[in-house]
Amino acid sequence: MTARCTLNGHGFQFLYDALSSNAFDRLKVIHNGKFHPWSWSPEKFPGLKELHAQDPRPEGVGFENPDLFLNVEFTDDAISDIQSVLLEEIEKARHNLQECEGDPQPLKLFNIPKALTSQLEELLYFARWFQCELGSDDQALAQNIMMQRLQGNVPGRSDLTTTVPLIPKVASESFKKLVTRHLQALPTERWNELRAYAADSNNPNDILEAVDPDLTPERLFNECILEVSGPLMSDYLKGNYETSADKLGEVEGKPVYYINAGGFYIYEHPNGHCLQVDITFPATPPGW
Repeated sequence: MTARCTLNGHGFQFLYDALSSNAFDRLKVIHNGKFHPWSWSPEKFPGLKELHAQDPRPEGVGFENPDLFLNVEFTDDAISDIQSVLLEEIEKARHNLQECEGDPQPLKLFNIPKALTSQLEELLYFARWFQCELGSDDQALAQNIMMQRLQGNVPGRSDLTTTVPLIPKVASESFKKLVTRHLQALPTERWNELRAYAADSNNPNDILEAVDPDLTPERLFNECILEVSGPLMSDYLKGNYETSADKLGEVEGKPVYYINAGGFYIYEHPNGHCLQVDITFPATPPGW
């Protein structure tokens, strides 16, 4: 099986750098510090191997226009490898950041803590994108970053991966009709309960912003819809989420679910991309 991803040159380069840096570090340990190009043993690095094979640039040449979008595909083995690498690099980045913040005389040539924080954010973003198994705190941070970029709230950074709609408009409109109809029929008590959960400062907040007390079901859909890449439906339909899932209908032969336990709607298009609407926005759904 394969998974399709869409990203621009900036995102392609960042992912390539993360994978190649990880490969360099691993080979350095294996060969006692001696230089050993990853291309001499590509079978050890399936994620990097497949990304490299889809690099449209001539060797040593950068992207002429890094804002152009690229479609890449990865096998299951490559995705598993990329997930492992991202988790390793997240730990390295966090360790480096902690060491730098504890240094009484950090280098002044540029803002190293800021650069390391930026790197960590990018790794968390890609980890969320590739559905890595993150801890609850990292999951909330990654969701926060993804939401901000989808909404274009991060100047100069929202172009890391595509904001071009990945699901056809006709499917999105059909999803909207099903969700809006269900929201309008949702009992007032349940709506108030979920919105109160959103306002509770003790609950994980996806985008670290104040809760709008006047948010209506109609505005909720238009302002809080999340579009993500990857086959995610099986990740959602587990435990309480699975037992409380109500099928609202189908769009292009695929089901649209309302997950009552979490107070959110989810749909996976045949192309593997998903649409999600959380009533608890901006808080992470209960039981996430």
